[in-house]
Formats: sequence, C-alpha cells, structure tokens
Amino acid sequence: IDRAKGGVLFIDEAYALSSGSSNDFGNEAIETLLKRMEDSRGQFVVIAAGYTENMHHFLESNPGLKSRFDKQFTFEDYTPEELFLIANSLLVNENLSLDDEAAEHLKKYLQFIYDKRQKYFGNGREVRKVIEEAVKNRDLRLASIAKEERTGEMLKNVTYADVEEFKLADQDSDIRKRIGF
Repeated sequence: IDRAKGGVLFIDEAYALSSGSSNDFGNEAIETLLKRMEDSRGQFVVIAAGYTENMHHFLESNPGLKSRFDKQFTFEDYTPEELFLIANSLLVNENLSLDDEAAEHLKKYLQFIYDKRQKYFGNGREVRKVIEEAVKNRDLRLASIAKEERTGEMLKNVTYADVEEFKLADQDSDIRKRIGF
C-alpha cells in the first residue's frame, strides 16, 4: 500500500483474500486494506480484479468492500476473431506466421473452445498456451529435418502439422491434457 501511494494498487484474484479459512491472513488483509483506503483517501487507486462471480462473493464478504469499490467493470470474453488476432500477434512477436491450412484450423479450434468455454475460460491465456504449444511442435518438427534441408520459409512458418493436435471434438478438446498442468 505504501508503494502504491501516488499510483495504483492492483490486486489480481482479489477474491482469494475472502475465500480462505479463519487461520489465514485474508480477512486481516481486507481489514487492513479498508482502513488504509479510508485513512489515505485520494492518495492511491485500488483495483481489485478477478472472475465475476468470485468478485461478487468477495464484495459481499465484508460490509466495507462494496461501498469502497463503487465502480465495477465487467470485461466480456474475447470473441473467436479477437482470439485469432491475439494468436497472430503472439506469432508475429516470434517472427512467425501461420500457413493457410494452419490458420484455418486454428480459427476453427478457437471457435470451438470459445463455444465450449466455461465460466473460468482463460481468454488470452488459453491462446498463449495454444501458441506456445504450436511453436514447440514447430521446433520439434524442424529439429527432425537436417539443418541443410531447412529453408527460410520453413523457419518462419507454423504449419497444419504444428496445430493439428488441437482437436475439434469434445473428447479430444481439453488442451490441458497436453499443455500446462
């Protein structure tokens, strides 16, 4: 809080402060935050972020929270088209691009995971994990090709072979079985 004075204190997954047991320090942290917000009114901005439903529970966990966090913003999930733009942006940052077949498959896959999303859908995080996996697949594919046979085109393209593991059927759609933890 002291370091946030004159600026912003951003608390990601703020609901975790109110979801613990009586033996943790979450409630104490909330009470301290509320007191410091009141005592230092106007000296810093506090942004508490998290999943919508969890944040409603957070605001209800202490009578002082709702009155101090009087502005609420809900950010809708990215559309499949926006998810694809994020994917392309991540690839551009790696000096890579999708070939046509890979782009078409990835668009369909992003539509699929969007349509099947649950309330804790990871949005951009999901796309980042998919692209990291696709780049890893590309690197492994290129490693199996003799160095002298690799072309500049090969080095900068992500192909269908790199994204085909992202399935468009329910039984195969959970990418967490293959990436992350």
